[in-house]
Order: sequence, then structure tokens, then C-alpha cells
Amino acid sequence: MDQKRKIDKKYIYIAVTLFAAIAASIAFFFIIYNAKDTDLGLSKLISAIKPFIYGAIIAYILVPMCNFYEKCFDFLTTCLKLDKQRIHGVCVFLSIILSFCTASLIIYILISLIIPQLIVSLTTIAGNLDSYYQTIIVWIEDLFKNNEFLKKYFEIISLELSSNLTDLIQTKILPSATTFISSFSSGVITAVSFLTDLFIGIIVSVYILNSRVKFSAQARIFMHCIMKEKFADKIIKEVRYANKMFLGFITGSIVDSAIIGIICFIGTSILGMPYALLVSVIVGVTNIIPFFGPFIGGIPAAFLILMVDPIKCIWFVIFIFILQQADGNIIKPLILGERTNLNSFWVLFAILLFSGLYGFAGMIFGVPLFAVIYHLLQELIMKGMKKRNYVPTPEDAELSLLNEYLEKQNEEFSDKEKSSGGIINSIIGIFKKKNKDSDSE
Repeated sequence: MDQKRKIDKKYIYIAVTLFAAIAASIAFFFIIYNAKDTDLGLSKLISAIKPFIYGAIIAYILVPMCNFYEKCFDFLTTCLKLDKQRIHGVCVFLSIILSFCTASLIIYILISLIIPQLIVSLTTIAGNLDSYYQTIIVWIEDLFKNNEFLKKYFEIISLELSSNLTDLIQTKILPSATTFISSFSSGVITAVSFLTDLFIGIIVSVYILNSRVKFSAQARIFMHCIMKEKFADKIIKEVRYANKMFLGFITGSIVDSAIIGIICFIGTSILGMPYALLVSVIVGVTNIIPFFGPFIGGIPAAFLILMVDPIKCIWFVIFIFILQQADGNIIKPLILGERTNLNSFWVLFAILLFSGLYGFAGMIFGVPLFAVIYHLLQELIMKGMKKRNYVPTPEDAELSLLNEYLEKQNEEFSDKEKSSGGIINSIIGIFKKKNKDSDSE
């Protein structure tokens, strides 16, 4: 009877597996065949849950600040010998309020310091465009005054440019003013919708911050209920690594960009550069983007200075080159360290790949996302090495940076993981043993 039940369960398991595979194949075909409808449905779903997306992003940004305030309150309750369990809810609520107040204060200070100066700079640029154009023309004519051929060629280009600009204003920009006015109302509606979603998102973020410990515990229980313990622990470990990677990288990049912006403002002010604050804001904001950030910010900033004083533009380019070298080799490594564990080639690859897929957001978040993928591939390789009992030669290990990776992983392992004989720890033992044997030979 028991043998019959086992056979029946086996066939039931096979039938359910086949049914799930066929259903998944049909669903996949339906999604591919109806890609436009699927995309429209996803757009509607994302539009419906936008407040929750905004709330999750706000909560994720404020979590470190909220944890800091909670630790401060725990320290105070310990010093004052108060009942932690009784006032825990009050401490959490005050931590959330203080986090929002701190974030609002930072935003207010930035706006009050930067926006008025930006408006003045942009107004000045708009009012002096004609004089800037004449300045550049005179400078280039002086540059080519000893070469009649280049001088005449440049005069032809400048006349064509002037006529084309006039034609663009008369035939394109002015007639489209009516269209702009008619579309202004839809823009207002979009702005109001965004502000509404943002306001609801702020409320959602308060609930997320207040229940973040509960949600984390529920997620751990859920993961252990739907899969084996080793897989659940593995996923939880990787999620924690991804959180550490993203939060550390984004926070460090923001701090680094703020430092670069401040240094740039001080340097441009000392050198007497025009629009020092506007240029520093451009350089600081674009510096968040790895690798390409200095070039993206330096080109428009140099063009602004070129319109006022071409000679100072040359000095600005030299100054930015020195500043970015100092940032890439000194400041950024001190702040971020080797957090991403990626060399320059993979950083460039990640930026190009994710910027092509997700635009500007991909340029910022592509590097930490690819670092997480790279980390997963490293662990898969480690598992394959352990399974096949393969250890590379010392030369290959040195060239592939395997030595460095193993040492870092060994340092991060807890005593419990070391005593239980984890994958990395086992590979380190095999690796050291083989290297010792090769040295003795």
C-alpha cells in the first residue's frame, strides 16, 4: 500500500511538473506574441503603483539616516536607564520624523544657495548671447589673422551659421510657440499628477520605514517557506550584498560629487572664472556618473566659459583635468575604496550597456548592478572549482586576481562559516596546499 502511494505521488509530481512547464511555455509565447499589449499592461501597472515606487525609493534613501537616529535614541535610553520596550515605538517615530526633517533641511539649503545664483547666471547668459558670439568671432579672427585662407573660410562658416540660426528662429521656434502654449496645459496636469504621486509616496515611505524590520522578518520567513534553507540563506545573503553595494556606492558617489563641486567652486572662484557656481554645479552633478561624468560635465562648462573668455576656457580645461585626476586617484578611492571590485574595462562595459538599456539612470546604477552580477559569477566559478577540485596555477591566479578575491572573502567570513567549512574556505585550503606543494618542488 505504501509502495503504491509512493508511485502515485511520483506520477502526480511528474504530471504537475509537466503542466507547469506547458503553462509557462504558453504564457511566455503569449507575452512575446502580444509584446505591445504586454508593454501597455506593464505601463498601466507601473503607473498605478507609482506612489509605492516613489515611497520605496524615499524610504531606501532615508534608511541609513533613520538607523543612525535610532541608535542615538538607544544610547540615550541606556544612559537614562529607561524601559526600551515601552518607548521603542516612540523612538522609531521620532527617528523617522528627524530623518525627514534632516533631508528637507539639506534640500532647502541646497535650493536656497544654488537656485538663486543659477537663475542670475542663466539670465546673464541669455542677455549676453550676442556679445558672447561677437567675442568668439573676434577671438577666432585674431587667431587666424595671419592665414587669409582660414580667415575667409571661417567668415563663410560664420555667415552661414548666422543665417541658419535666424532661419531656425523664424521658421521653427516661433511657429512652434503656439504648439508649446497648447501643450502647456497637459504639462501642468502631468506635474500635478507627479506631485500627487510624490505626496502619497512620502506617506507610503513613512509606513515602510516604520515597518521595515517587520517586512524584513516576513520576507525571511517567506523565503524559507517556499524553498530549501540553503537556497533561502543564499538569496538573503546576496540581497544583503546587493543592498550594501548599491547603498554604499550611491552614498559614496553623492559625497564624492559634493566634494568635487565644492573644490571646483573654490578653484574657479580663485581663478576668476565666470559663472563659477553654475559651472561647479554642472561638474559636481555629472561627476556622479562613473568614467564619463567628468567629460559630460566639463564640455558644457568649458563652452560657457569660452563664450566669455576663451583664454580662461583653456585654464579651466587644465584645472578640470587636474581635479578629475585627483578625484579618480585620491578622493574617490578614499571614499568608495574598491567597493565594486570591477576594473576599468568592466566599469566602461557596464556604463555603455545599462545606459543603452535604461538611459541616464542606467549610467548611474549600472556599475553597482553589474558589480552584483559579477559577484554572483565569481561565486558560481568558486562553486565549480570546488566541485571539480580544480585549482589554477599560481601565475593564472595572480593574473586573474583570484588571490586578492580569496583573501577578501576569507576576511569577510564569520567564525561560524569558517568552522562549518564554507566553499570559499575550502578552496583557500586547497589553493594554499597546492601552492605549497609547487613551492617545495
